[in-house]
Amino acid sequence: MPVSDSPVITAPNGEDFATPKKMRTKIIELSGSVEAACALGVADGIVDLVESGETMRAAGLKAIDTVVDSQAVLIKSRKPSNQATIDLITARIQGVITAQRYTMRAAGLKAIDTVVDSQAVLIKSRKPSNQATIDLITARIQGVITAQRYVLCQYNIERARLTEAKSITPGKRAPTVTTLDTEGWVAVSCMVVKKEIAVVMDKLTAAGAQDILVLDIHNSR
Repeated sequence: MPVSDSPVITAPNGEDFATPKKMRTKIIELSGSVEAACALGVADGIVDLVESGETMRAAGLKAIDTVVDSQAVLIKSRKPSNQATIDLITARIQGVITAQRYTMRAAGLKAIDTVVDSQAVLIKSRKPSNQATIDLITARIQGVITAQRYVLCQYNIERARLTEAKSITPGKRAPTVTTLDTEGWVAVSCMVVKKEIAVVMDKLTAAGAQDILVLDIHNSR
Protein backbone atom coordinates (compact mmCIF):
# COMPACT_ATOMS: atom_id res chain seq x y z
CA MET A 1 0.00 0.00 0.00
CA PRO A 2 1.57 3.34 -1.04
CA VAL A 3 1.07 6.55 0.93
CA SER A 4 1.50 10.23 -0.01
CA ASP A 5 1.08 13.69 1.48
CA SER A 6 -0.12 14.86 -1.95
CA PRO A 7 -2.82 12.36 -3.03
CA VAL A 8 -4.52 14.95 -5.24
CA ILE A 9 -1.39 15.14 -7.40
CA THR A 10 -0.78 11.40 -7.31
CA ALA A 11 -4.36 10.46 -8.23
CA PRO A 12 -6.16 13.69 -9.25
CA ASN A 13 -9.63 12.17 -9.52
CA GLY A 14 -9.36 9.87 -6.51
CA GLU A 15 -8.97 6.84 -8.77
CA ASP A 16 -6.81 3.84 -8.05
CA PHE A 17 -3.15 4.21 -8.95
CA ALA A 18 -1.76 1.94 -11.68
CA THR A 19 1.71 0.60 -10.88
CA PRO A 20 4.33 -0.22 -13.57
CA LYS A 21 3.33 -3.91 -13.29
CA LYS A 22 -0.32 -2.96 -13.91
CA MET A 23 -1.27 -3.70 -10.32
CA ARG A 24 -3.94 -1.32 -9.07
CA THR A 25 -3.67 0.06 -5.58
CA LYS A 26 -5.21 2.83 -3.52
CA ILE A 27 -3.21 5.89 -2.45
CA ILE A 28 -3.58 6.64 1.27
CA GLU A 29 -3.01 10.20 2.49
CA LEU A 30 -0.38 10.56 5.21
CA SER A 31 0.86 13.83 6.71
CA GLY A 32 4.30 14.46 8.13
CA SER A 33 7.53 12.69 7.24
CA VAL A 34 6.24 10.19 4.71
CA GLU A 35 9.82 8.96 4.12
CA ALA A 36 9.61 7.11 7.44
CA ALA A 37 6.39 5.27 6.52
CA CYS A 38 8.14 2.26 4.99
CA ALA A 39 10.58 1.83 7.87
CA LEU A 40 7.67 1.94 10.31
CA GLY A 41 5.78 -0.70 8.36
CA VAL A 42 2.95 1.70 7.54
CA ALA A 43 3.40 1.52 3.77
CA ASP A 44 5.06 -0.49 1.01
CA GLY A 45 6.01 2.65 -0.93
CA ILE A 46 5.54 6.42 -0.95
CA VAL A 47 4.75 9.17 -3.43
CA ASP A 48 6.40 12.37 -2.27
CA LEU A 49 7.48 15.82 -3.43
CA VAL A 50 11.28 16.03 -3.50
CA GLU A 51 13.91 18.54 -4.55
CA SER A 52 17.22 16.71 -4.33
CA GLY A 53 16.06 13.35 -2.93
CA GLU A 54 18.65 13.44 -0.14
CA THR A 55 16.10 12.86 2.65
CA MET A 56 14.59 9.98 0.70
CA ARG A 57 17.97 8.31 0.22
CA ALA A 58 18.84 8.85 3.88
CA ALA A 59 15.70 6.85 4.73
CA GLY A 60 16.97 3.95 2.60
CA LEU A 61 14.55 4.59 -0.28
CA LYS A 62 15.15 5.03 -3.99
CA ALA A 63 13.06 6.63 -6.73
CA ILE A 64 11.49 4.21 -9.21
CA ASP A 65 9.49 6.65 -11.32
CA THR A 66 8.50 10.33 -11.66
CA VAL A 67 4.81 11.19 -11.45
CA VAL A 68 5.18 14.84 -12.43
CA ASP A 69 7.91 17.49 -12.74
CA SER A 70 7.12 20.82 -11.08
CA GLN A 71 8.64 24.21 -10.42
CA ALA A 72 7.86 27.26 -8.31
CA VAL A 73 6.73 30.34 -10.25
CA LEU A 74 5.80 33.89 -9.28
CA ILE A 75 2.49 34.94 -10.82
CA LYS A 76 1.24 38.51 -10.74
CA SER A 77 -1.96 40.21 -11.81
CA ARG A 78 -2.01 42.06 -15.12
CA LYS A 79 -2.95 45.13 -13.11
CA PRO A 80 -1.13 44.70 -9.77
CA SER A 81 -2.22 46.92 -6.91
CA ASN A 82 1.30 47.06 -5.45
CA GLN A 83 3.96 46.90 -8.15
CA ALA A 84 6.69 47.97 -5.71
CA THR A 85 6.17 44.86 -3.57
CA ILE A 86 6.24 42.61 -6.64
CA ASP A 87 9.47 44.24 -7.84
CA LEU A 88 10.97 43.75 -4.37
CA ILE A 89 10.08 40.03 -4.25
CA THR A 90 11.31 39.52 -7.81
CA ALA A 91 14.64 41.20 -7.06
CA ARG A 92 15.16 39.01 -3.99
CA ILE A 93 14.38 35.82 -5.92
CA GLN A 94 16.68 36.80 -8.78
CA GLY A 95 19.45 37.53 -6.28
CA VAL A 96 19.16 34.08 -4.71
CA ILE A 97 19.08 32.39 -8.13
CA THR A 98 22.23 34.25 -9.18
CA ALA A 99 23.99 33.23 -5.97
CA GLN A 100 23.00 29.57 -6.37
CA ARG A 101 24.86 29.35 -9.67
CA TYR A 102 28.09 29.32 -7.68
CA THR A 103 27.13 26.89 -4.92
CA MET A 104 28.18 23.30 -4.33
CA ARG A 105 25.23 22.02 -6.34
CA ALA A 106 26.12 24.25 -9.27
CA ALA A 107 29.57 22.66 -9.22
CA GLY A 108 27.97 19.25 -9.77
CA LEU A 109 28.40 18.15 -6.15
CA LYS A 110 25.83 16.99 -3.63
CA ALA A 111 25.83 16.01 0.02
CA ILE A 112 25.13 12.32 0.47
CA ASP A 113 25.20 12.01 4.25
CA THR A 114 26.21 13.64 7.53
CA VAL A 115 29.01 11.86 9.33
CA VAL A 116 28.50 13.57 12.68
CA ASP A 117 27.07 16.77 14.15
CA SER A 118 29.45 18.38 16.60
CA GLN A 119 30.48 21.59 18.30
CA ALA A 120 33.80 22.89 19.53
CA VAL A 121 34.26 24.11 23.09
CA LEU A 122 37.29 25.72 24.71
CA ILE A 123 38.07 24.51 28.22
CA LYS A 124 40.92 26.01 30.19
CA SER A 125 42.52 25.30 33.51
CA ARG A 126 41.73 27.55 36.44
CA LYS A 127 45.44 28.29 36.58
CA PRO A 128 46.67 28.09 32.97
CA SER A 129 50.40 27.71 32.44
CA ASN A 130 50.33 29.56 29.11
CA GLN A 131 47.76 32.36 29.08
CA ALA A 132 49.14 33.76 25.80
CA THR A 133 48.26 30.56 23.93
CA ILE A 134 44.76 30.55 25.41
CA ASP A 135 44.25 34.18 24.37
CA LEU A 136 45.41 33.32 20.85
CA ILE A 137 43.02 30.38 20.53
CA THR A 138 40.16 32.46 21.99
CA ALA A 139 40.80 35.22 19.44
CA ARG A 140 40.72 32.68 16.61
CA ILE A 141 37.43 31.22 17.80
CA GLN A 142 35.90 34.67 18.21
CA GLY A 143 36.99 35.46 14.66
CA VAL A 144 35.12 32.44 13.30
CA ILE A 145 32.01 33.28 15.34
CA THR A 146 32.07 36.85 14.01
CA ALA A 147 32.47 35.55 10.46
CA GLN A 148 29.39 33.36 10.89
CA ARG A 149 27.33 36.31 12.09
CA TYR A 150 28.25 38.73 9.32
CA VAL A 151 28.44 38.81 5.52
CA LEU A 152 30.52 41.12 3.35
CA CYS A 153 28.43 43.51 1.27
CA GLN A 154 30.00 45.27 -1.72
CA TYR A 155 28.36 47.74 -4.08
CA ASN A 156 28.96 50.70 -6.38
CA ILE A 157 27.24 54.05 -5.91
CA GLU A 158 27.53 57.67 -6.99
CA ARG A 159 29.65 59.71 -4.58
CA ALA A 160 26.80 62.22 -4.24
CA ARG A 161 24.71 59.46 -2.62
CA LEU A 162 27.50 58.04 -0.49
CA THR A 163 26.34 59.63 2.77
CA GLU A 164 22.93 58.00 2.49
CA ALA A 165 24.49 54.65 1.58
CA LYS A 166 26.87 54.78 4.55
CA SER A 167 23.93 55.35 6.88
CA ILE A 168 22.43 52.11 5.54
CA THR A 169 25.69 50.16 5.79
CA PRO A 170 27.79 51.68 8.59
CA GLY A 171 29.78 48.45 8.84
CA LYS A 172 31.15 46.83 11.98
CA ARG A 173 33.53 49.76 12.43
CA ALA A 174 33.25 51.78 9.22
CA PRO A 175 32.77 51.00 5.51
CA THR A 176 35.71 50.89 3.11
CA VAL A 177 35.26 53.36 0.25
CA THR A 178 37.33 53.17 -2.93
CA THR A 179 37.24 55.55 -5.89
CA LEU A 180 36.20 53.89 -9.16
CA ASP A 181 37.68 54.60 -12.56
CA THR A 182 34.29 56.02 -13.56
CA GLU A 183 34.13 59.67 -12.53
CA GLY A 184 31.77 60.41 -9.66
CA TRP A 185 31.43 56.78 -8.56
CA VAL A 186 32.83 54.86 -5.60
CA ALA A 187 32.93 51.24 -4.48
CA VAL A 188 31.85 50.44 -0.93
CA SER A 189 32.69 47.34 1.09
CA CYS A 190 31.38 46.67 4.58
CA MET A 191 30.29 43.98 7.03
CA VAL A 192 26.54 43.54 7.51
CA VAL A 193 24.70 41.33 10.00
CA LYS A 194 23.68 38.27 7.99
CA LYS A 195 20.04 38.18 9.09
CA GLU A 196 19.58 41.84 8.05
CA ILE A 197 21.15 41.64 4.59
CA ALA A 198 17.92 41.25 2.57
CA VAL A 199 16.46 44.49 3.96
CA VAL A 200 19.83 46.25 3.58
CA MET A 201 19.99 45.28 -0.10
CA ASP A 202 16.48 46.66 -0.64
CA LYS A 203 17.45 49.97 0.95
CA LEU A 204 20.69 50.19 -1.04
CA THR A 205 18.81 49.59 -4.28
CA ALA A 206 16.36 52.36 -3.40
CA ALA A 207 19.32 54.65 -2.65
CA GLY A 208 20.75 54.08 -6.13
CA ALA A 209 23.41 51.45 -5.41
CA GLN A 210 24.36 49.10 -8.24
CA ASP A 211 26.26 45.82 -8.63
CA ILE A 212 25.38 44.79 -5.07
CA LEU A 213 27.19 41.62 -4.02
CA VAL A 214 26.96 39.62 -0.80
CA LEU A 215 29.90 37.38 0.08
CA ASP A 216 30.36 34.85 2.85
CA ILE A 217 33.08 35.56 5.42
CA HIS A 218 35.01 32.44 6.38
CA ASN A 219 37.13 33.99 9.11
CA SER A 220 37.96 37.34 10.68
CA ARG A 221 40.05 38.81 13.43
